[in-house]
Amino acid sequence: MTIRFIRGDSQAPKGHAIFYARSATDSRTVLATYCVVPPMPLSLAKYLPSFLASQLSPEDLQEATNVPVMPIPPMLEEGNSLERLQMLAQIGTLTAIEDEAPIALDDLDADELLIQTMTDRQRLAELGKLVGVARYALEGRDEHQLQETRQRMRRVAQSLADKYRSTELTDAAFDPGERGARLAELYLERAYKLLDEEYSDIPGIERAIRELQ
Repeated sequence: MTIRFIRGDSQAPKGHAIFYARSATDSRTVLATYCVVPPMPLSLAKYLPSFLASQLSPEDLQEATNVPVMPIPPMLEEGNSLERLQMLAQIGTLTAIEDEAPIALDDLDADELLIQTMTDRQRLAELGKLVGVARYALEGRDEHQLQETRQRMRRVAQSLADKYRSTELTDAAFDPGERGARLAELYLERAYKLLDEEYSDIPGIERAIRELQ
């Protein structure tokens, strides 16, 4: 991928940017996302359910510990004209970056294709990381991030069998307070026990869930 700075200096970029690309099938269609580079190290690991660390690969754990850039929304989306993006960049003195490789509209649902290729363990790990993002957004009262994370969690949850109760997990992740955090952890732990066929541990987890409901 080649990028080109339309506004700003590639040698001294700002701490945030509007990233946009054109459709390969219609050059008038512009897709964009807003990228934030936190001024301080950001770790989502402390917002993850405590038991999840042992379930994540070293690469996934490192990814959750060191978040250098946060795209909002996480994938390029339609809805803005190039003129509006340029205006936003000028008003906010942002860097504007263009992807010189056009994106085919058929590739926009690559996220859905990625989810479908995941194993159940990978989907559960993804939900666990998104729980961390949701708790972080709740603490920061970031409504936009909450909306994007909820949408992503629902897409992942829909690809899992009902037995994992991923819908309840998603609802709990966005329930503010310790109760919601604990419920999300319990639902996720239950799902992993089910996946690993450790059935004898499930009744205790379900009992704990009922006590919190």
